[in-house]
Amino acid sequence: MWLLWLMRFIIGLWVVTNNQVQDSYACGQYPQSTSHNSYYNLLEILTHIRHSEKVFIMKRLLLILILTFSFQSLSKADDIRDFEIAGISIGDSALDFFTKNEINNDKSYLYNNKKYAVVYKDLNDEIYEGVQVEFKDNDNKFLIKSIAGKIFYNNKSIDDCYEQEKTIVRTLKKLFKNKSQYTNHGILSHPADTSGRSKGTWHTFMLDDETGHISVECMDWTKEMNFHDNLKISIISDEMNQFLLDEAYK
Repeated sequence: MWLLWLMRFIIGLWVVTNNQVQDSYACGQYPQSTSHNSYYNLLEILTHIRHSEKVFIMKRLLLILILTFSFQSLSKADDIRDFEIAGISIGDSALDFFTKNEINNDKSYLYNNKKYAVVYKDLNDEIYEGVQVEFKDNDNKFLIKSIAGKIFYNNKSIDDCYEQEKTIVRTLKKLFKNKSQYTNHGILSHPADTSGRSKGTWHTFMLDDETGHISVECMDWTKEMNFHDNLKISIISDEMNQFLLDEAYK
C-alpha cells in the first residue's frame, strides 16, 4: 500500500515537473532526448538525475522509486552480460552501435599493449554524455569486452562528481549485497599520466559469479593530459579485467 501511495505521489510531482520543462522550451532551454527503456540498464537506474537544477530534486525522487521496483529484477541477473549501458551489453558487437567506418576511423588505444582497441562517441542522452566500448583489435566481429558511460565535469567542480559518485556507490552496495565483493580503492594516480598528477577515485564490485565487475570512478585529469574530468561507470568482463591486470600497461 505504501509503495502505491509513493508511486502516485511521485508521478504527480513528475507531471508538474514535466510541465515546467515544457515551459522552458519557450525560453530556448531544450532538454536532451530521452534514452530508451531497458530492463537491466544499470546506469539508467542509478544515475537518472539530470544536471538541470530545476529538475534535480524531482529526478532524485524518481531514482528512489525506480530503485524500489528494480531491486528484485537486478538481483536476478545471471552474469555481467545481463547489464547494459546506453543499450550496450558485454558480448554485443560494436557493429550494432557504430558503423565499420566509424570503428576504423575513430578507434584508438588506451594502453601500452595494443591488444584491445576502444571506440567512443558522444551521446544526446539525458543520462550519459558519452559512451566507449573496447574489443580485441584483431576481432572481425568486434565483440565488446567492456562498456563505459561518461558524464563530464569540465565546467563544474570535481566535488560535484564525487557527490554523485557517493550516491551511485551507496545504491550499488544495496543492489549487490551478498552478490559481489566491494572494494573502495581510494584516490589513485592514473597510470596513463606518468607525472602522477592525474588522480581519481575508484570503486569496484566484483560479481560473485566471476563473470566480471562494475566500476565507478571520478577522474580529475591535469590539463596536460587533454582529457575531460568525468564520472565513469563501467561494465567490464572478466577477460578484459585480466588483460588490465596482467598486460595493459606492460
